[in-house]
Amino acid sequence: MKTSQALYDAIEAVERLRKAMVLDLDDSDLKAKGLVWIRWGISIIDQVYRILEGVRDSLNEGD
Repeated sequence: MKTSQALYDAIEAVERLRKAMVLDLDDSDLKAKGLVWIRWGISIIDQVYRILEGVRDSLNEGD
């Protein structure tokens, strides 16, 4: 099913984005404003991840 595959792809992309953002937290050139933005972004990404997983799980229940 194309929707299911797209959801798995989106979840993987969100995981990669979160990992990259966490790695960026260790950047020594990161300014305070950038640090706040990344932390905020990670919290948003975590919410998106949970939403996508919920959609995927509800789709799988329909199978």
